[in-house]
Amino acid sequence: MSGNVVVQAIDRHVQAIRLCLDHKLFMPALILIFSAIDFVSALARPAGKPDTQRSDFIAWVERYMPCRDRLGISGTDLYAARCGVVHAMSSDSRLQREGKVKRIFYTWGNKHPEPMNAALQGEPGTFVKVETLFEVFLEGLGAFGTAVDKSEELQRLVASRTGMVFAEYPDLPPPGVR
Repeated sequence: MSGNVVVQAIDRHVQAIRLCLDHKLFMPALILIFSAIDFVSALARPAGKPDTQRSDFIAWVERYMPCRDRLGISGTDLYAARCGVVHAMSSDSRLQREGKVKRIFYTWGNKHPEPMNAALQGEPGTFVKVETLFEVFLEGLGAFGTAVDKSEELQRLVASRTGMVFAEYPDLPPPGVR
């Protein structure tokens, strides 16, 4: 993927998610996963579009993440889940209350979603394992990276947004110190 600043930002974000998962901080990891999807979907939004919107998140998920196959959810389901978690630390969101998406609940660690999903007995919801969502996100990142590498147009689009991405620089010595 083009742009060292972009690659570094994505790598740091992935490291932070792994750190949270390694320390069993599952909800912060989930928030970071959603934040990372927000970031990469902003990179891929159409040219000339200054603001990222719901449709950009959903389009990126649908195009690059195998959510339907691996998790049984759509990009819209995941966007609504993102809203619930990021804004209210809940599975509740406007789209879910309006009956437009599945409600997503979470498992982690040694708890598997299959028995929990069976217990829902046809309710419009599903359990997703946080670690599996992270794996699916990583697959999406790989697919996005491949798409950027193969498309000059996408390379230019991502490169055009590199200047807006926060960069991390090494600590500098205080003024007057060499």
